[in-house]
Amino acid sequence: MMTENFVAPVNELSMNELLDQYFWSHGFEQTARERAIAEFFKYFPNELAYQQADYQRLQAFIAINPNVYGSLVATIELGKRIGNATPDILGQVLSSKMFGEQLIKEMHMLSQEQLWLYSLNAKHEILAKDIIHIGTLSTCPFHPRDIFRRALQLNAESIVIVHNHPSGQAQPSHNDVVLSQRLVNCGQLFNIAVLDSFVIGFHEYRSLREEGLINAATSLD
Repeated sequence: MMTENFVAPVNELSMNELLDQYFWSHGFEQTARERAIAEFFKYFPNELAYQQADYQRLQAFIAINPNVYGSLVATIELGKRIGNATPDILGQVLSSKMFGEQLIKEMHMLSQEQLWLYSLNAKHEILAKDIIHIGTLSTCPFHPRDIFRRALQLNAESIVIVHNHPSGQAQPSHNDVVLSQRLVNCGQLFNIAVLDSFVIGFHEYRSLREEGLINAATSLD
């Protein structure tokens, strides 16, 4: 008999076990659950048969028990949509110059130093922009894992690191270079390329990759 908790991680359960859990949640006793599972497999012998089922076959199955079976079909459809979901694309990085100029517009008026992370796919399309830290980087409490954890969540192919200097001067500090190269090295361990590290001032940007201050594996251009 099923309990309120799954007996194993849900992704390890068989189709039969998942269906048993579903019908149990609708109050079916064991005999009724077995009958309902048999009816499901009569219409859809396996996962592929369900994927290929046309509208008429789905409707014929739902008609047996519209409330419960209709809910099951809707639940499966919801799972399919979640499984097929892809991140929204926020834009595309086409060149260091274009990206740097856009960053000046976004960051030049910030009153505090901020560290931003851009996660990119293989086409250099932006999957997400995250603010990793606000405050002076020399006393920054963040760890490289904070950056790469987010990139791994997004299945990012590469990342770009950006921070501003509220003084308005974009000259990279020694700490900027050391931190950026550390991230490049960490990226190699995670197989996520750090394409560049930007420093943003009032009217200019500095690309540590363009200036040869970090050993980035590839470029944005």
